[in-house]
Amino acid sequence: MPIPAPLRQLPCRHPLLLILLLGFLLRLAFFIELRQSPFYSTPDLDALEYDNQARDFAAGKLAWTEIPIHGPGYPLFLALLYTLFRGSYTAVYAAQFSLGLLNAYLVYRLGRRFFDRAAALVAAFFMATLWTTLYFEGLLLATTLMLTLDLLALLALDHARRPGRPWSWLLAGILLGLSAITWPLILAFLGALLLMLLFFPPSPLRRPAFAPAGLLLLGAALPIAPVTWQNWRAEHDFVLIQKNGGMNLYLGNNASADGTPNVRPTGEWDQLLLLPQVEAGITKQSQRDRFFLALVLHFARTQPGRFLQLQARKLALLLNAREIRATFDPEFFRRRYRTLSLPLPGFALILALGLLGMVRARNPFPSLLFFYLAAYAAAVVLTVVSARYRMPLAPVLALFAGHGLVELARLLRERDWRRLAPALVFLGAVDLAGHWSRLVPKHTNAEEWSHLGNAYYVRRNLYPAELAFRRALEEEPGYSLAMTGLAVISWDQGRRDRALETLRRALLLDPENVPTRFQYAEYLRQQGEWDKALAEYQILLQKWPAQVSAHFFIALTAFEKGDLDSARREAEEVLRLRPENAAMLDLLKKIQDHERETSP
Repeated sequence: MPIPAPLRQLPCRHPLLLILLLGFLLRLAFFIELRQSPFYSTPDLDALEYDNQARDFAAGKLAWTEIPIHGPGYPLFLALLYTLFRGSYTAVYAAQFSLGLLNAYLVYRLGRRFFDRAAALVAAFFMATLWTTLYFEGLLLATTLMLTLDLLALLALDHARRPGRPWSWLLAGILLGLSAITWPLILAFLGALLLMLLFFPPSPLRRPAFAPAGLLLLGAALPIAPVTWQNWRAEHDFVLIQKNGGMNLYLGNNASADGTPNVRPTGEWDQLLLLPQVEAGITKQSQRDRFFLALVLHFARTQPGRFLQLQARKLALLLNAREIRATFDPEFFRRRYRTLSLPLPGFALILALGLLGMVRARNPFPSLLFFYLAAYAAAVVLTVVSARYRMPLAPVLALFAGHGLVELARLLRERDWRRLAPALVFLGAVDLAGHWSRLVPKHTNAEEWSHLGNAYYVRRNLYPAELAFRRALEEEPGYSLAMTGLAVISWDQGRRDRALETLRRALLLDPENVPTRFQYAEYLRQQGEWDKALAEYQILLQKWPAQVSAHFFIALTAFEKGDLDSARREAEEVLRLRPENAAMLDLLKKIQDHERETSP
């Protein structure tokens, strides 16, 4: 049967539509697979924190009572979807896959402005089919929304630098501010932009371009200022957007760092969180940031050689082909999803072609794109390198990659062997260097298997949950969180002695693990072994005096034991730390009612 003429002409007349259709089909296939995954409706770690905050926002609790770990931009986006679609995860994934296609289109628009139509189409193809973009679109993480905001900001900035459009600087600032409350690393680009406007303004602006810089800064302040104000209201502490910024800086810059988020969520992570309090009695978030910054500066001052070597290592990791894990290992999940396992473009390809595109870029050089890349790369190298942290580089690298591939095609078409040969050698050298695996830290997938077990457990699929936890222990026999998962399953199955014994073994292997000790103390409390439970909670408080949950369970355990004075004392301590703690207010009312009933 002959193909109708309109369909035959579609690739020539509407290549962008064809690219977006391909991107849609890939996302549809991935979504069908994702629905079968236990992670589909059971977010974990960072995704769970985003989800919880979003559901609070959707319930009308917009004023947070403690400074959040993540900026509120993405939770607000989720809260809007939860409000419109009754808490549906399907709506979230559909929205994020739609944003992924929008990002491909925005890359095309940028390509048309900075290069030509052919380069723009190639860049859009890379953005529509890059396997890591699909991977992050299928997670409850801020990555996809952040890319959309960054690309819109770049379009607004390109629009603003043309004559007679001063208010576009304000719009660009607002978009950068929204991106900052979603993922604060964009502030490095904002700082670079301000310096560029003051000292190296693009034509036709004159140096120093105070008005554009002021409008840009004002626009960025509009979304950021309310977040900073609410942080102040929550804890009477000046934190710009989110907490743990200083800790992330320290994580990538200390004597034992390898350039990646190598401290994982076990007892080692809990020790890192407690470090400012243990060593200096610091609990305020701004003081914690200064504490970690002081440690980084001390490391750089006392071991300058090691510090510079670490920065060079992080730069090499940033340009490496491997996708380094932050929350989860992307390579682990790529092996589990057939769609992601397809021979789709990866970071190594767009990096090699992108660097070639930069080398072959003609006048005028797209300095805005270069400033974006340089600022984001510097911010990542100064902190830690992971697949998620370097994702903002992908759209702009795709733009340069499109130009690089078009240039290669042009050289081949013109049979310009003198320029083509060095270009191919350059591509090969970059690709070879990017696949140098010795730099990438080796790790097991015990953590991923353990979180898979948690996801199955939340869905009450106990058999696959147990298999996943045991697989985690096969990869790493002493992994305490997997042992904790097995203990929880044993407890649910009525094998309580076995559960407690497993938790004791887990604590022997990882005594600093806070979740495991909490679980052990809670099971002791449920068995009526109140003194043992109280001893475990006191161990937690010795290590973490401001731990509200420990005070709450001490109050609950003391109440169940009949020690009303201790229960009241701990309840008042919780309410001093968190005056609006609903569970504690309810428990305090029960204590007061019991005191009235038993008073003579």
